[in-house]
Amino acid sequence: AVVSTQSGHYGRDMSDDQLLKIPIRIKVADQTRSVPFTVSAHVTGTDISFSAKELDFGCCSIYESVRVPFSMTNHCLLPQLFGFVSLPDFVTIQPNDGFGTLLPGETLNLEAVVHAKVLGDHNFNITCTTEIDRHFSLRCRATGVIPHLEVSHPLIRFAPTALGDVRQGSFYISNNAAKSDSKVDSSKKSFHIVVPDNIDLTVSPSVGTLGPGQRLRVQLTFGPTLKKQDIDNEAFNASKNKILEDIERKKKEEEDAAAQPDSVATSKKAKGKKAVSKPITPKSPQDAPTPNPLDNITITEENRIAAMVKLKTNFQQ
Repeated sequence: AVVSTQSGHYGRDMSDDQLLKIPIRIKVADQTRSVPFTVSAHVTGTDISFSAKELDFGCCSIYESVRVPFSMTNHCLLPQLFGFVSLPDFVTIQPNDGFGTLLPGETLNLEAVVHAKVLGDHNFNITCTTEIDRHFSLRCRATGVIPHLEVSHPLIRFAPTALGDVRQGSFYISNNAAKSDSKVDSSKKSFHIVVPDNIDLTVSPSVGTLGPGQRLRVQLTFGPTLKKQDIDNEAFNASKNKILEDIERKKKEEEDAAAQPDSVATSKKAKGKKAVSKPITPKSPQDAPTPNPLDNITITEENRIAAMVKLKTNFQQ
């Protein structure tokens, strides 16, 4: 058999989305008619693009990590294995430490994490390498700084506190900027301490400004209290459970009352009397539906007092 290709008649068919077609004829000895067929293949690139041309981490404290999200897109028609390799020792890529597989056309969200260990500017590249040894680089920049404001305690523990009692704690905020700094105004640092909602904690002072070398004591006061919303919720649940118990009790009483005539009718049947079934009267559509008692639950002051006593008892336990 002789295999031949038709030169000049094959190539990329741009109208069929990068489809490559190669016509081939097989000539067999002692056979007049050749066997034609076509080999086709999709031609695809292996490019990977990033959502940003540069990642700017800004000022990064040497005591903290800064995360910047970005994404990468696979423009290939085939899956591509990738990995971020040869990264600086203060940079990591998450998730999976920067390794994974990109499906055709997939966009993957990633995070670059920088933990600057040295003061000053940092200009570097993070490089993504694919399984076919293609490299795609993304420029990054960050500035390592030392925060001027510092707190004396990263964690404050309060002793167990009873309801209505208070416990106090304190810590210091200090401005470590050099006193010899000529730009005194620029070295002043302000702070604002925000307490989460529904937390029985007060901070004094919660705002302030410290000059270079200054130190300020901050007082914390913790006093647990019962929230009005918790009392109302407990009173509502108690009233709801009481209504459900009443409904269940009435239903049981009606079932017991209905069971007594049935037992009498059964005894009469045993004596030979034939029971006559009563016709079922359909309900009129004009009959008003029975109101649901759960739709109108009223919380009285007595319910609130009972709920408060219950919550206090559970709180003390």
